[in-house]
Amino acid sequence: QLTFDDGAVRVVIELDGVGVSSIRTRERMTALSDGRLALEARAVIVRLDETGQRSAPWPDDLRERLAGTLMP
Repeated sequence: QLTFDDGAVRVVIELDGVGVSSIRTRERMTALSDGRLALEARAVIVRLDETGQRSAPWPDDLRERLAGTLMP
């Protein structure tokens, strides 16, 4: 657990996967003072169509660029 007394933190967000209409990320937060891990999370971000009701595919060129940045 972190408090304000811990001071600054480091946040790292990595791309974990690219799907047709979604991307997956990994997030980590550590205290700069001692390197203590404070948070680990995963998220899925889904691209929606104009109505906001259905998923929509990422453009091919963007999906290819994103896939090229995947972390091992």
